[in-house]
Amino acid sequence: MGIKSLASATLVKEPFKWSEGVRNRTRTPAKTVGKKGAGRRVDGARNAKPRFSGTIQQSPLGLFVVLAFLFSWGTWVPLLSYRIAFTSKLWKLTYIAGLSGPLLAALLVSFAIGGRTAAEALLKQGLIWKLKSRWYFAALALPPFLMMGGWYMAASIGQTHPEWEMPSLSLLPLTFLIMVLRGGPLNEEFGWRGFLLPKLLERFSPFEASLIVAPIWTVWHLPLWFLPGVPHKYWPFGLFALLIVPITFLFTWLYCRSKGSVLIAILFHASFNTAIHYLPLLPPRHSSLVPFKMWVGLAWVLTALIVAKDSKVWFGQPAPKPKALLKGSAPSLVYHR
Repeated sequence: MGIKSLASATLVKEPFKWSEGVRNRTRTPAKTVGKKGAGRRVDGARNAKPRFSGTIQQSPLGLFVVLAFLFSWGTWVPLLSYRIAFTSKLWKLTYIAGLSGPLLAALLVSFAIGGRTAAEALLKQGLIWKLKSRWYFAALALPPFLMMGGWYMAASIGQTHPEWEMPSLSLLPLTFLIMVLRGGPLNEEFGWRGFLLPKLLERFSPFEASLIVAPIWTVWHLPLWFLPGVPHKYWPFGLFALLIVPITFLFTWLYCRSKGSVLIAILFHASFNTAIHYLPLLPPRHSSLVPFKMWVGLAWVLTALIVAKDSKVWFGQPAPKPKALLKGSAPSLVYHR
């Protein structure tokens, strides 16, 4: 699955710069102040414009990251109290609400920049579905392929595994749907891949953009290592971070190849969660970290091959905006510094 033309086949040049658009759309005729201010001219729109709004337009990425962390971490903090049983509905609802931080942050910043049109354009990325079947296959098959690869590589060097059964095909779609709705993909991907990644691609190459997304996405997960009821505390955080880096590059690859489809990102994320649910590759369900390490290594190898195949694109100039985002979207979704 090479990326013959990661950007050229799916991306087009962006004809509009947000900074120019603000000036062209909000400038109103200058007014002359009365006698006391004779000779002074006041730009009505500029002076009427809230200072906070200008800050959002200048630094939407920073504000998005801050809000995403505040929403998620602020929601998860109450769960640190053992007075809330992790088996209760309140715990589960609060946990899921915390996963929605990136989605809420992306919607708020988009609305602040471009109003309802911008917020709708953000959500419409989840409706980009007219794609070649191979990208659906890649999004759904790559996660279990990588995990199974790590499983068998560990077995090949003598690692023993706990017993497990193939998932029931009748229950698999339901489990996958639950993962989409409650496991993070729907809550997160409109933020990470629907907002943060395309904004970064306006200023950086795909390689650089991925390097920026990876640590942000990694650190955002940090509170989960302290929450009861989730398995993260059994995983070395450093090993998790080493996994997130190549996975982030794979997300970028799929995003660009699918014309900016957040739907593909959601399916890719949900496929990982579903595979983790069924395959006892990670602690505490597995007593060893060897399969985990093999999985991480395999993800790095695959990512290196994909990047090497189209290195000029990955390390080239900032990527133009995907076609799909230009159709019916507001210029306010575009950010140029």
